[in-house]
Amino acid sequence: MQTNFPLFSNARFGWTPAQNSYFYLYVGLCGVIVQGVLYARLQARFGERKLIPVGLTCMVIGLAGMAFVPAAWMIFPAVAVVALGTGISIPSLTALVSLRVPENEQGRLMGGNPTLLALTNIFGPTIAGFRST
Repeated sequence: MQTNFPLFSNARFGWTPAQNSYFYLYVGLCGVIVQGVLYARLQARFGERKLIPVGLTCMVIGLAGMAFVPAAWMIFPAVAVVALGTGISIPSLTALVSLRVPENEQGRLMGGNPTLLALTNIFGPTIAGFRST
C-alpha cells in the first residue's frame, strides 16, 4: 500500500501529496490504536488462533472496500477495517510461527520475516507494473 496508494488516490480522487500525507497519518493512528491498545486485550481474551481468521477477514473486507469506494471520504472507514485486520492478524501469525521453531532459531525467523516483507514491497509493485504485450 505504501508504494502504490499515492498513484491510486491521485488517479481515483485527484489527491495531492499533502492529502496522501493526511491519509498516511490516519493509517498510522489506526495502527497505534489497534496494536498499542486493542490487540493486547483481544489476544488475552480470545488468543492468537481465534484472532487470525477474524483479522484476515477484516483485511479482505477493508481492502475490497478501499478498491470500490465511490467517494474519497469513504476510504477512511475502509482503511480502519484494514488496520484492524492487519493489527490483529500479523502479530498473531508471528506469535504462532515463532512457537514452531526452536528457541535458537527464533532470531533468524524474526529477522527473515521483515526481509521477505521488504523484498515483496520492492518487487511486488515492479512486477505488478509490467503490462502484457
